Amino acid sequence: MEESRNVRKFKSDYNELDRFFTQEVNGPEGHFYENMLKFLRLNPRYQHFKNDIDYINEVRKIVTHKENMEGVPVIPTDALCNKLEYTLKQIKNPPKWSSIAIPANQIYSCTEEDSISDVVKEMANNTYTHVPVVKDGLFEWLLSESVFVQWLSEIIEKEEIITEATSVSQLRKYAKNTNDAYEFLSRDTDIYTIKEKFENAIKEKRNGISKRLGVIFITNSGRESEKILGLITAWDVGKISLY
Repeated sequence: MEESRNVRKFKSDYNELDRFFTQEVNGPEGHFYENMLKFLRLNPRYQHFKNDIDYINEVRKIVTHKENMEGVPVIPTDALCNKLEYTLKQIKNPPKWSSIAIPANQIYSCTEEDSISDVVKEMANNTYTHVPVVKDGLFEWLLSESVFVQWLSEIIEKEEIITEATSVSQLRKYAKNTNDAYEFLSRDTDIYTIKEKFENAIKEKRNGISKRLGVIFITNSGRESEKILGLITAWDVGKISLY
C-alpha cells in the first residue's frame, strides 16, 4: 500500500533530525534517543523541545515498527507533521539575533557631551531602560536607570541644581557601581543562545554570583571595540515565544 503524504513527510523529517543528532554528538547510528539526550545535555538551550521530541519519537516507533502489508496503524496528523518540521528547523537553523533585536538604526544612543535632561526625557518618553553612550560611533559605557537613580540621589543629597548644561559625562562614574551588566555577542548568535544567557544570569543573580544582565549588544565578532549592530534587552527575549 502506498504511503500517505503525511507518513512520507514524517519519516523524512524524523530521519533528518536523527542524522543531525548523530552528527552533532558523533554518536552511533540508529540510537536516536541516546543521541538526542546527549545533544540536549551539550546544548541545554534547546531543552524546551524535549517533550515534543519525546512524543514525536513515540509516534515514530508506532509508524515504523508496527507497519505491515496493509500500511501503518497510525497516520501522523498535519499538526504533528508541522510540529516535527518546526522542531527540525528551530534546532538545525535557529532564528538569528536580528529577529528579536533592536537594529542599529533604531537604537537610541548618546554621547557624553549630550545634555542629561534631553537624554532622560527621551528615556522617559520611550520607556528606554538602557542607553549606550558612544564616542565616534563606538560603545563607551552603559547609561541605565540605576545609574541615573544613583546620580540623582547624590544630586538631591548635595542639593545641587540640574541645568540644561549638565552633561551625560557627569554620570559615568556611577556606571562602575551599578548592579547592571552587559555582554557583547557576535552576529552569528541565535535567539536560543540569547535566551539562555538571560536565564543563566537570572539564576546567578538569585544565587548572588553576578550582576543583573540588562542588555546584550551584537557586533560583528562579539568585540566591544566594534560598531553595534543590534541591542537586546530582557524584554525582547519575550519575542522568542512567537517563533
